[in-house]
Amino acid sequence: TVTSVTATSPVASTGGTTPVISMPSANSTTSGYLTSTDWNTFNNKISNSEKGVANGVANLDANG
Repeated sequence: TVTSVTATSPVASTGGTTPVISMPSANSTTSGYLTSTDWNTFNNKISNSEKGVANGVANLDANG
C-alpha cells in the first residue's frame, strides 16, 4: 500500500496515497520540461546546412 509519494524538483507531487504528479515548463528562472514551442525556437537557431555540418562532425567523432 502506498502511503505517500514525494518528488524531487522540477517534478512535483501533491503527496498522499493518490498524488497528482506534475512538472512545470522551463523558463529563465524555473527548471522543467522544454515545450514544443521552445524546442522549435532552439532548433531553428541554426540553418539546415549548419545542422548538416554539426551532424557530420558528430558522426566523425563517433566513428573515429
